[in-house]
This record gives sequence, structure tokens and C-alpha cells, in this order.
Amino acid sequence: SVALKQAQPRSADRITVSNRGVGGEAVDDMLVRIDRDVVAPRPDLVIWQTGSNDPLRGVSLDHFRAATAGAVRRIQEAGIDVVLMEPQWCPKLDATPGAYRFRDAVREIGAELGVPVIRRSDMMRDWIARGEVTHEELFAADGLHMADRGYDLLGQEVSALILRAAGPAHVARVASILE
Repeated sequence: SVALKQAQPRSADRITVSNRGVGGEAVDDMLVRIDRDVVAPRPDLVIWQTGSNDPLRGVSLDHFRAATAGAVRRIQEAGIDVVLMEPQWCPKLDATPGAYRFRDAVREIGAELGVPVIRRSDMMRDWIARGEVTHEELFAADGLHMADRGYDLLGQEVSALILRAAGPAHVARVASILE
């Protein structure tokens, strides 16, 4: 939000970023809330990070794919732009067999539906490779979530992506769904 408002000072009073995420939710939990928390507020853009909790909770990949694609279509039918964000790279998912198939599924859903995908996993690996952050600064102690510095870098990169894609005249309200 801060980066968007700084980049667009004339539009700053019209930029609202709302985090509608609920920790620990898998795709079915999010679907229960989609009309109330995503469609009803009528945001201009939804950034939906999904696929992290599903492998940890034993959700089948086929169900995840179908449910996620259906939800993206529902949001699009409401006239809302959608961007998907793939799951994070983290020790907990590294230790979960098949977890990164969900990351790949998010990428495939985006390609199939013409929806941009923020490649969060790749971003995180790049930050480490470039020395922008250490493992200790990037990962929270739980091995699943990012630490504050990681979220700061993610916010900066996502803001830059939004600004490049939308252009200055179209940045208005952003609602994000983050697990």
C-alpha cells in the first residue's frame, strides 16, 4: 500500500489495500468466503495467494486445481481483475512431498485462464541468490511463513508489478487474499 501510494501521490486517497486472508485456510475454506469477502466489496483487483496450506492439509491436487480455477472464473465473472500468487518457497513445503506440485498448478491455472501469476517462490530464491536477504531474515521460525523483511520485499515487488501492468491511471483499489 505504501509503495503504491508513494508511486501515485495524486491517487493516494483512492488506493486501498485490504488483506482478506485467514491463516491456515485451504482452497475450500476460501471458497466459503469468496462472495462475501471478495466479490461483494467489488475491488478493482484481487491478488490471490493460494496453494500453501493445501498440501499440508492433504487436499488432492485435482480438487485444488478445479476449485481454484472455478473461483478465479467466479471473480472474473464479477468483473474483477485477478492475479494469482503462487505459494512461497519455505522449509516446511520443502519437507512436504508433492507440495510444489501446487505451485506448478497455480502457474498452470494462470496460463489456462489468462491470469498473471506472481512467482513468489522464484522471487524468494532470487533474493537469497542476490544477497538481498539472509535465510534468517526471510523465513519466520515456523518454517512456513516469511519474516518481516521477506514480506517487505514481496510488497515492494508486487507493488512494482501492479504499477507496470496497470499503468498510473488505473491504480485504484486493491483487495488481496493472502493465506
